[in-house]
Amino acid sequence: RWLGDRPVFGPRMPEAIALEDKTRIGPMLTALDVPQPPGAISVPVASARLGEATRQLDHGNGVVWSGDAQEATNSGTKFVRRIRDQLDMDEANRFFREHCYEVRVAPFLEGVACGLHAFVTAQGTAVFRPVELLIFRPDSGNGFVDAGFSTMFDPEPADTSEYREYVRRIGDALFRRFGYQGAISVDALLPEDGWAGRAVNPR
Repeated sequence: RWLGDRPVFGPRMPEAIALEDKTRIGPMLTALDVPQPPGAISVPVASARLGEATRQLDHGNGVVWSGDAQEATNSGTKFVRRIRDQLDMDEANRFFREHCYEVRVAPFLEGVACGLHAFVTAQGTAVFRPVELLIFRPDSGNGFVDAGFSTMFDPEPADTSEYREYVRRIGDALFRRFGYQGAISVDALLPEDGWAGRAVNPR
């Protein structure tokens, strides 16, 4: 793609934008063998299956609902809620019915939220180092607070290497499938038992 006589890298391609929808990235991550929160499933907000999935995936710490991108791209924690009881569920259901058609339901996992940036080119994907995403849990309510990021956190070398490989797979796949070139970020959670991919942002 060109702007006048200059090549453009990382344009907002519709196919790539669609992957920013957290309810739609599951099949791609599965195909690339990138770990996800176990059992994560996308369910219509108005369906009885939402309550069923919430109960089935709650292993004692609640679940997380992540809304779709029906109202265009959302970022941070704007459309993410932790569901621990019926009060949380009722409040979140009212919110999502106003803004989304589907939510992704996943078990809540204790761990460090991380982001990793990369740059996709025709020659391959250059992957950088992880940063810690400062996602806080307020004392009240079911939302989260996105407080930016920190470069002070370094995962164990083996964890960093594994995460970088997952991001490289995603970047290479974006080029193969869509011809995408440009920056991407991939958000994941690092619990005790390995990575769980949460979001892909080709922008």
